[in-house]
Amino acid sequence: MLTGVDVVRRVQLADACRHLKWNGDRLILACDDGALMVSEHPSGFLYQLSHLGSAPTTLSTGPDRVICGALDGSLYVSPPITLPARRQGRVTASACVGAHLVVAQGHEVHVITDPFREPVDLGVGAITAVDSVTGVMAVVAGCSGVAWYDVTSAVHDGRIELPTIVSVATDPLQRCVALGDLGGSVHVVQAGTEEAVELTGYPDRVDLLDWLCSGTGLCVAADDELTLWRPDDSGLIHHDQPEQLVGHDATITALAASPCDELVATADVSGVVQVWAPTWVDLPVGSLRVNGIVLALAWRPDGRALAVSTSRGELALVEVVPTVAV
Repeated sequence: MLTGVDVVRRVQLADACRHLKWNGDRLILACDDGALMVSEHPSGFLYQLSHLGSAPTTLSTGPDRVICGALDGSLYVSPPITLPARRQGRVTASACVGAHLVVAQGHEVHVITDPFREPVDLGVGAITAVDSVTGVMAVVAGCSGVAWYDVTSAVHDGRIELPTIVSVATDPLQRCVALGDLGGSVHVVQAGTEEAVELTGYPDRVDLLDWLCSGTGLCVAADDELTLWRPDDSGLIHHDQPEQLVGHDATITALAASPCDELVATADVSGVVQVWAPTWVDLPVGSLRVNGIVLALAWRPDGRALAVSTSRGELALVEVVPTVAV
């Protein structure tokens, strides 16, 4: 299925990197020591973009946009904009929603604009995750539910009560949002509505989930297994059991779906990285090993490279070459 899953570059960082995002051909790295780094493609030249006041907690990118928040409430925003006085408390979530930058602290979500706009409480409790649904609509998740928020008009567009949500992934076809909760369930909610289904049976909190680029599958990590749920045409899932894919001998710590192929990468505490074509076969189609616990995975927008960061401060750039379109 794949002709190559090969490490083409390894870089030793000063500290571990828990947040990786591509911004076009630039790889953005937010490291535990507060350093915000950039690796340029194709040269691989690495330089420091900024330095936050404490460990980064969230990193988001959009077309020509970067936002990074930290434990002490500090922010880095590009392109530069006049920021309000720093609020107390960690930045818990961020997203690029169209041309807007959205951050969350405590119970409030803040759309960064000029002129300054007051943050709002959407009634979801302490906010844990934010994601873009459309160019104007964000989904905001927290300890007591999920809300839809129009970032352009600052309109609160509905709320659903759910148990503590810890992860969010938006269907690339913009039909649904998948939400992982603290108790071991996944909720698939039709965008902007209260129409939802619950997928149960996971042994622990669901931190890792992502949609295949075509929207034909929802991938969820469960301990050392990858599970695949297949939705109907509406994006909802109306069956009880996912397909189970086994290829790890240790707990999965990172998961990311390719932006342009039916591939998904998973990695675990032992440093094993597996690449899957889950709608084709139930075994990995590519495999490699890095040094340390894998903390983050990020696909380059063209789907031909995968960045991997580890607890030992290693950054690996992996070339991925499918033999057929998947």
